Amino acid sequence: MRDELPNDATRPDGPSTPEPPLPAWARRMRENAPSSANGGDSTVPSRFEAFIGPRWSTYRTKLKPFFDEPSFVPTWNWPAALFGPFWFLYRKLYLGFLLFWFAPGVALRMLAGERADVPLTPATAALPENRGQLLLQLGVVISCAIAAGGTANYFLWRRGRAALAAVDLQQLPDAESLALIRRVGGVSRTMLFVSLAFALGVLMVAMAAVQPGASR
Repeated sequence: MRDELPNDATRPDGPSTPEPPLPAWARRMRENAPSSANGGDSTVPSRFEAFIGPRWSTYRTKLKPFFDEPSFVPTWNWPAALFGPFWFLYRKLYLGFLLFWFAPGVALRMLAGERADVPLTPATAALPENRGQLLLQLGVVISCAIAAGGTANYFLWRRGRAALAAVDLQQLPDAESLALIRRVGGVSRTMLFVSLAFALGVLMVAMAAVQPGASR
């Protein structure tokens, strides 16, 4: 009977050699597997809905990758891609607003140098010598839009997590805690309207400055 027992080399599962260590990302996926099987519900803070405010059902799906694994992964947010810094201001993401407000100008200045100071009007943009400048500006705008759309959800999740942690430190009753979370999070329509009015004013001044005969 002893001779009939297979040794390690003849067992169906092969020799008993130690398994190679998994990379860090694979270990994290294995650890998070139970919560992912339940749709991530066990890891979503119940008070995050109060912070997000409008369209929580939509953002719950968008933010799920960050609840499963708290590190940056590219996601997509169409409003942030289309409206850029104004969406960040609407969502009270002031750091993202400043970043994507100044990023196009800084990038264009670094790439075009002094040519970035020359405004392009519809008439001058059609000139062959300005075609490269026009394509460069379009490329910068599209690149910033892609960057905004791909990072907006992560910005929102990071600020929400920081806001919840700050509220927890105050050890308030549940009702007061939820009220404070709603006040810190949510959206800011007032700041959005103010910024849109400011941007419109700047655009009108810039258009008036480049009009023929404006300096007469």
